[in-house]
Amino acid sequence: MVINMLFPAFLGFLIFAPFLALVFNCLKGAGHPASRLHTAGVFLFMYYLFGLWWMTGIGPLQPFMPRLVLVPFADMLQGPVDTALNVVLFVPLGFFLPWLWRTFDGLKQTALTGFLLSLGIELLQVFGLGITDINDLITNTLGTILGYGLFCLVQHLMKPATRKKWQMGSLAGVPSVILLILSSLFVMMCLQRPFLRFVLFLAGF
Repeated sequence: MVINMLFPAFLGFLIFAPFLALVFNCLKGAGHPASRLHTAGVFLFMYYLFGLWWMTGIGPLQPFMPRLVLVPFADMLQGPVDTALNVVLFVPLGFFLPWLWRTFDGLKQTALTGFLLSLGIELLQVFGLGITDINDLITNTLGTILGYGLFCLVQHLMKPATRKKWQMGSLAGVPSVILLILSSLFVMMCLQRPFLRFVLFLAGF
């Protein structure tokens, strides 16, 4: 799964990274500099988001073709590997959110964000992008909660001063996370594939 995320995620990230760097530079010029650790963390978070879009099949919308699984816990035991992967896929989200933004220090805020993000993915998948499955919603939210638990463990092992450096910066709170999610989604749905074709053209493929 990790290997499958690397190259497609890198293409989307390559498109978006200059814009993100410009945002941080503007914040610095306005007197609101972000720490290097926080900046690096946000770039890692963006890379993760592009990998998440790729792994869940998000791309240009297709004709409305709903394929629904609306029975909770159906086929979970018959497909334990897929169930486990759906959990693991959202663990980084549950870790990154509270690690980078103080707004998400509470489990409720982090779990709700994971739930809403998963719900958005499932709704997009009715446009020919995959199967809309209520079990994915359950496992993705569980993965977010486990990621938050990992964050709680790590923060107890790290000095408070070090953790504060990760959370510094003006890109903070819910509006920033929404902006990062929506902008990366736009790149993945509208720009990533044309950019890939352009890269392949330059490479002679």
